Amino acid sequence: MEYIIGKWYKGFRDTDKVACKFLRSSGEYFYFSEFIRKSTGYNIYNGNWSLEYDIIECCISEIQQYLPKNHPDLLPQEPNYEIY
Repeated sequence: MEYIIGKWYKGFRDTDKVACKFLRSSGEYFYFSEFIRKSTGYNIYNGNWSLEYDIIECCISEIQQYLPKNHPDLLPQEPNYEIY
């Protein structure tokens, strides 16, 4: 599989769903710069996954609730118009 720098990917680690932002790959490893663990939330964290794990592309809408305010990957929200 070919990975795209800056794109989010997901998989499982220690039986927990995780997502991470791809930085680069080298040899047998997928390196990332940001990490979301469903159980603990968002972290800026440089780490790696073994390419032996099943790593699949993550839809950006799946992680919106975990991203901090003003994160560049947050999707724009439509204004909530109320009619009076």
